[in-house]
Amino acid sequence: MSGTVFARGSAKTLAAIAETAYGVQPTGTAQLLRRTGATLNLMVQEIDSQEILASQQMRDSRQGPRQVQGQIEGYLSPASYDLLFENLFRSSFYVGGSVTSITDSVLTVNSTTGAITLSGAAENFLTSGFKIGDVARITGTSGADTGDSNANLQVTGVTANALTFASLPGAVAYATGQTVSISTVGKKCIIPSLITAQTLGSLTFEQWYSDIGVSEVSTGCRITDISLNVPPAGFATFQARVLGQQQTRSLTQAYPSATPESTSTLLTATNGSLLIAGVPVAVVTGFNIQIATQAMAQPVVGSNIVPDVFVGTFDIKGSLTALMIADNLTADYLGEVELQLALLMTTSSLPNADFVQIFLPRVKLMAESKNDNDREITRSFNFVALEQSLLGGTGTAFDDTMIVVQDSMAA
Repeated sequence: MSGTVFARGSAKTLAAIAETAYGVQPTGTAQLLRRTGATLNLMVQEIDSQEILASQQMRDSRQGPRQVQGQIEGYLSPASYDLLFENLFRSSFYVGGSVTSITDSVLTVNSTTGAITLSGAAENFLTSGFKIGDVARITGTSGADTGDSNANLQVTGVTANALTFASLPGAVAYATGQTVSISTVGKKCIIPSLITAQTLGSLTFEQWYSDIGVSEVSTGCRITDISLNVPPAGFATFQARVLGQQQTRSLTQAYPSATPESTSTLLTATNGSLLIAGVPVAVVTGFNIQIATQAMAQPVVGSNIVPDVFVGTFDIKGSLTALMIADNLTADYLGEVELQLALLMTTSSLPNADFVQIFLPRVKLMAESKNDNDREITRSFNFVALEQSLLGGTGTAFDDTMIVVQDSMAA
């Protein structure tokens, strides 16, 4: 085998690009994806004969329908997997609410309650697009009023003339003539409630094995679920499952000029915060969530290629494990109390660090279990996320969705 070149993972790249027509490999600039592993394989269904023969042996077997199956795994970081979130959510990242040039004559700040209130002002936080669960920043402060300037603040309440935050990290006593602006950070992505607002897109992936000069291009791909796992001491992990139509091989790289992988810092649970019902908690020892949609690549007569990957209703479930304390979580579980859950993961401990936040506006705890040992006792809760349809929508305090992903570095 001397002189034989073997494919190595370190010489492989994974590129992704949105398709403009389903199953048609697009031109343009693809995006290289970060990964800890990626396996996109062309799976062929085996069709075995069930004839009953005197020889008691199988006499025929054929190849049936083909489809691409696989998964992409990595560590979660800002601006790294936005294309995959958009494909699963059937929507795009967009800019959230903002108000500019608010003067202190109509602005009051209560650092104890975390409330910013407008009185007699033309601005309206609801019509300006702010939502509970947003991460916003205050800018424009100066002098002694910079305590909260440009810090990540989690919104826990929105009315026409008031924003409430989980905390305000600085002392805020706005001087006469002070003018500030408040803006949602980065961009957000939601699952739209109206099918007319959804964009059912598809992706092309290229696995390029540069050391052996082989390209595998998978077309007509859709993300069928994304799973996140956040351990107490470790990087947050990302996994996306892929279902696609076809895969072709070539000796020529399809996307040689792909945009390089993102360089953002990896996210951990040690930086950021977790809010349950708008209240910060620091007893959770593990968190995971799976965002899935019912998906099928339906075979048809007359072709070994599936015509489409069909996706249906979303199902979002997860679990969290927490140190046992005297709180209301068990009562909330037994009483089917609806909670809000916001997990903010930042790249550092700086107040304006880049981040990814997962916000669930309606959560029900559906199971509880406890461990027992001679040290700490922990509880594990399973939860399900539901659409915030009654209180959500334009001009209201919530987005009408099951989940909001906010990325401070989203393009």
